[in-house]
Amino acid sequence: MNPSNGTPSQDASAAVDTSVPARPSPETSVPLALYRTMVLSRAVESMEETVISRGEGHFHIASAGHEATAALAEFLGPQDWLACHYRDRALMLARGMASRACFDALLANDASSSRGRQMNVMQSSRELKLLSMPVSVGNNLLPAVGIAAHIKNEPGAPLVSGPVGRIRMER
Repeated sequence: MNPSNGTPSQDASAAVDTSVPARPSPETSVPLALYRTMVLSRAVESMEETVISRGEGHFHIASAGHEATAALAEFLGPQDWLACHYRDRALMLARGMASRACFDALLANDASSSRGRQMNVMQSSRELKLLSMPVSVGNNLLPAVGIAAHIKNEPGAPLVSGPVGRIRMER
């Protein structure tokens, strides 16, 4: 850990390809862009685990296994809002969040969306319309409903997505 700026001794984000476009380009098919985002999400996860195992980060919640959430981004426009669940990293990356933001949050540095005040998985972005995440699962729906009530008559028919992760039914 570099004590002068709080970065890992090796730049963890340098090993992750951040060139994955948020939206497919004309020369990239939608399935290929989705696959690349899913792979990027898993690569970020792996690098975060490495940073934690070296003692250079202090807390981590895995999002592995939830990469398919990235598929939703194709159906959202810039006018739409996301009130994400804490395991929706792939969706946030597909929306346009830079992979570097994951490492800034992991290291709780000043460049993170919360400036180090929230857990690393609790990303937000005003520009991308990613709402700040609450800790309790399901509590992301409260601000989502409030935003939806406010924007329901705006041009472009914006919507608010509020994923809640896996829902398990017990018998």
